[in-house]
Amino acid sequence: EEDQQAPRLQRVDATHTFWTHTREGGALAFHDVEPGRFRLELDSEAYRLREPCVVEAGASGLVLGAVGGSAGLIWSVVDAAGNPVPSFQTYVVDHGPPGSPARQQVAGEQGALETEELPPGAYDLMVEAPGYGLWRREAVDLKRGETKRVEVVLEPIQPIRRTVIGPDGKPLPGAAATLTYGADVPFGRVNEPQVDMHHAEAYADADGVIDLRPGRPDLAVSVQAPGCAPLRYALAELPDGPLRLEKGIVVTGRVRTRTGGAPGRVRLALDPAGRHTTFGRTTWTDAAGAFGLEDVGPGTWTLRAYSLRGDVVLEHDVTVEAPTTDVGPIRLP
Repeated sequence: EEDQQAPRLQRVDATHTFWTHTREGGALAFHDVEPGRFRLELDSEAYRLREPCVVEAGASGLVLGAVGGSAGLIWSVVDAAGNPVPSFQTYVVDHGPPGSPARQQVAGEQGALETEELPPGAYDLMVEAPGYGLWRREAVDLKRGETKRVEVVLEPIQPIRRTVIGPDGKPLPGAAATLTYGADVPFGRVNEPQVDMHHAEAYADADGVIDLRPGRPDLAVSVQAPGCAPLRYALAELPDGPLRLEKGIVVTGRVRTRTGGAPGRVRLALDPAGRHTTFGRTTWTDAAGAFGLEDVGPGTWTLRAYSLRGDVVLEHDVTVEAPTTDVGPIRLP
């Protein structure tokens, strides 16, 4: 009985769509509809409707019963000892193709929360809380008019403690360590809270020691310090001993047009070739096409040039060696 919703009558073969608005009391009418097979659709904050129907020749109208009806969730969030978690974040995400958005993102307190007005359907549920790992349950089905209880037990995060040392083997106070998505986990992964794009950050103390608390197993640990080539490890492959940063290498070069002229400013990216444990680097050329990149690690890298629209227009493999590497003139196609 919501007023002024916008139902649509869509032919199954998608050749015609008829629109209308509900009137007082939820009544609706479509006019001048030809006979055939259709699907009646309606979306709102609390309703999601996909009902097949048949329009018959000579019929004065199509009579539908009441439709819609929202669903809800009652959350109980406790730790392993059964104590209510004082502060937590819940995510209700459409269970669907990659890029499905979070339909609800609600904070709860003292282990209890109730979320309402969810359209019937399948959802992925997630809970995050400071000091605890990510809890997740997939494809939870909610029926029209149903309120479902969700029992969540959060496990404490096991801290990671490592010492960061420099090229001379001495501790590096102030080195930065960041937990982000792992190298094999694409950004924008289906049904993942955006908060995990940059999950946690810590800095080494005076003894070069860092403490991190990863909230999930598929993260990567990135470590960097001024003058050093950054490191990046998948969490599962993080060494047990000290994390050694090597001296960064300066990479220089020049970009030229096909005829040998200066191309103006061009955006470049230097990405590791194949599987890697180091960061990529990005920069712009100057007006003459020259560029320089600092703190690059040794190894084989792929240099990419991009058009103003963001398309890759050149890929060129380069070998980076200490103390400096000049890749020479690179011609654009």
